[in-house]
Order: sequence, then C-alpha cells, then structure tokens
Amino acid sequence: MENPWPKDWPDEWDGDDGKLWSREETARVLSWSLPKFDRSRHAGLPCRREGKNGRSYGYYFPEVFAWVTGAEAKEEAERKQREADQAQAEMALLGGNAKDDRAGLTADQRKRLYETELVEMKVRRERGELVDARELLARDEKLLGDLGKFLQSLPEAIGRELELDLGVIGALQEKIDKYQEELARRLMKNDGPAPS
Repeated sequence: MENPWPKDWPDEWDGDDGKLWSREETARVLSWSLPKFDRSRHAGLPCRREGKNGRSYGYYFPEVFAWVTGAEAKEEAERKQREADQAQAEMALLGGNAKDDRAGLTADQRKRLYETELVEMKVRRERGELVDARELLARDEKLLGDLGKFLQSLPEAIGRELELDLGVIGALQEKIDKYQEELARRLMKNDGPAPS
C-alpha cells in the first residue's frame, strides 16, 4: 500500500510548518470524529505544534499514521489475547484444558468447527463408518448377557453329555465363574481384554 501523504514528505517531520495539519484536517483524513481524535491525542497521538492563543495544534501526518497503525495493531493483538483468554476460561469451565486445540478459537470459530464436525459425523454415520454409542452399548449388553447365560449352562450340559461326576462339573463351573468375574472387573475398569 502506498503512503497516504505526499511523496516528498519524510517519515519524520523536517521542521516545515507547511506540512503540519490541523486537528480537523487530520481527523477528517483519518475519518475520525473530533472527540475520538481528542481521546487519541490524550493517549499519545504525536503532536508537533501545541495549540495556544488562537494557534491550532499541528500534526505531521506520517507520524500520526505510524502511531495510529501501531496503536491499531496493538489493540488487535490485545483483542486477540483477550479472546484467547476468554476461550481458555470457557474451555476450562467446560472441562477442556490449555493444550486443547480449540482453546485459542473464538466463539464463532468454535461454532463453525462444531457445525462442520456435526455434518461430518452425519455423513460418516450414513456410510456406516460411525455408530451410535447407545446402540453399541445395548448390543454389547445383550451379547454379554447371552454369553453369560451360555457359560453358566455349559458345565451342566457338558457334564450330562460326557457323564462327568459332580466334582468335575463344580470345578468347571468355578473356573467359568472366575473368568466371568474377571471379565466384568476389566470391563468396568475398561482395562483391556480378559485373561485367557
């Protein structure tokens, strides 16, 4: 972008009063209201000539422009930091942590991300790549229930078929009971496969 002032003007004021603009002229070029301009002046906007006794303030536009762009960049960085801090606080309240990839996102960015994830999940579900956890849990509970009933009936059925004595059937039943207890314990702890 080309500088918005005459090409022969140096970046720092050379002492030429003809290159100084009044408060009104400078505010107009910046598209600022006079109250905003005055607030900026009190916040450190560079002024080359103090106004007094009917003489207006004098502002050298290249210096004003550099100050304004620096102040805007600083405000933008502070705004982004505030948003990141707020997002981090929100994530902490929702159970997230500082290492969460979403912690630095603004609320709008997270909303778009969640909407995109929702669409992706629907597509994956339709393709059969994603299942409902409740359906999977219900299926597993039924399967484990059926397996448990089968295992409990197995020693007696084998005992009848092979004409085993009650001691062998009892030992087999005890072994199956221990296996089922260990399997249940591991499933409750999500501890991996049951022992063989």
